[in-house]
Amino acid sequence: MLREPGSTGPVAVEAAGPAADLALFLRRRVPPSALHAMGDTRLLRHWFTLVPPV
Repeated sequence: MLREPGSTGPVAVEAAGPAADLALFLRRRVPPSALHAMGDTRLLRHWFTLVPPV
């Protein structure tokens, strides 16, 4: 995922929710359905295929 500084273009998917839910999602503790997603929500379901955890 690359977002250029100052970029105002559209994004493929945007996820929103409480900080705790976002952090838990990034650690695979809650499913994408726990977040409010806009755009191509299929990308959230495949997030960890695209960006493996470190």
